[in-house]
Amino acid sequence: MDWLLKILPRRTYKSGTGIQWCLWRWSDAQEPYLTRLFVFKTPWLALCLNNIKQADVGYPHDHTSAFLSIFLTGWYTERRLIKIPIDRQGRYGTELVARYFVIKRRWWNYMRACDWDAHRILDVSPGGMWSICIMGPKVREWNYHTPDGLVHWADFKKQQS
Repeated sequence: MDWLLKILPRRTYKSGTGIQWCLWRWSDAQEPYLTRLFVFKTPWLALCLNNIKQADVGYPHDHTSAFLSIFLTGWYTERRLIKIPIDRQGRYGTELVARYFVIKRRWWNYMRACDWDAHRILDVSPGGMWSICIMGPKVREWNYHTPDGLVHWADFKKQQS
């Protein structure tokens, strides 16, 4: 489906501008990992066409908005980090305990916009993965989940350079 990248008009907005409204606009926010076409974007809902091209690097990250991704072609494997509130006896409680699992996504994926649901894409099908993505409103900034705790994405990027 790379032909889509060639035939669809390219109106790109700069990452980090905080654009809330757009129609048919490309985002450069996650290059080189992801190419995203916002079919439309409002403060409450967005519909996107995503092309995930390669695996993530670094630590798992959470997301700014909840989203449902419905795969059109390809797949990816992710390492999911869920922090579950349990007590020392294994019952529901107040202490957050991290649980990791690896899953190959072929049909769909749902991510919550919170700091207890994070992931890292480990592998992507040859040619990448294409999906339709329905996103809710932005409710937070995103973070990396490091051994030292949550690190805001901008602070993490500064540390890496």
